[in-house]
Amino acid sequence: MSSGRIAVFFEDVFWFSVAAVTTYMLCLARCNGEVRSYIIIGEIAGLVICRMTLSRGIMLVAKPTIRKAKRLEKKTVGVIMHFFEPIKRAVIEKINKIKAKKPKKPKKHLRLRIPMLYNRKSTKILSDFDME
Repeated sequence: MSSGRIAVFFEDVFWFSVAAVTTYMLCLARCNGEVRSYIIIGEIAGLVICRMTLSRGIMLVAKPTIRKAKRLEKKTVGVIMHFFEPIKRAVIEKINKIKAKKPKKPKKHLRLRIPMLYNRKSTKILSDFDME
């Protein structure tokens, strides 16, 4: 399955979900929430009729429109990217400078220090208990 087919699959699932929610909302508003058989039959008939008649005409009009939209998108993105190119270049230079300043690893590793515990007697701090 190519990525185009996968995208079409998810678009269809999304469209059917939107159509189902819309039908349910209309049934709630007009039929007191009852899903009646003539509504389901009407939707299936509409799907079949559209698929057999209108979809070819729609696709004949849609293909050139989609091609023009894609060309317009490429031009628009090209202009926007051309505008942001100096900013992008400056950011990349900054990142490369930061990478170049990265400290080198020391050859001699530091010793791990054991935390020191202080004793009251060695520091000569007297507590209330020591004075008694």
